[in-house]
Amino acid sequence: MTTDRHPTREEIVDFQHRALEPGADAVLLAHIEICVPCAAIHDEEARLTELVRVHALSERLELPLGFAAATLARARERERPRFVERFLAWWRPAVAVPAAAFLVLAAFLAPVLLPRLHHPSQINALHDLRDHAALMATVPFEDSSQAPIVLASDSGNAAP
Repeated sequence: MTTDRHPTREEIVDFQHRALEPGADAVLLAHIEICVPCAAIHDEEARLTELVRVHALSERLELPLGFAAATLARARERERPRFVERFLAWWRPAVAVPAAAFLVLAAFLAPVLLPRLHHPSQINALHDLRDHAALMATVPFEDSSQAPIVLASDSGNAAP
């Protein structure tokens, strides 16, 4: 750009935004300092830029309708549980409730049923003694078999 011609409005805007090369920037600054019409265009563009900046800062930006709901829906889709997790979550009450009922029932019935299930080992000595005596009274293959009843614990009646 030479000093004999006036810069275009676009060149003045580029100068304001520091988009020109250093040599062209210096020449345009020198021209604006001596040319009243170009200085007026420069001041007008500076005021317009400042008005746009103030308006942009003062205006409250709002999201479009439904933006927040759509964003949350997409986030929920990505956090969707896997099939196994959904299956276990569905079955958890179906298993937990009967298990809890069984434990409560077992807690109430255990004191009643457990003593009946447990039979201490009892030896019916009289029954065994009678069986032994009956077996000793008869000796197979003999006509008269009358064996005396002798207990091993009786030392006085022990068999010779």
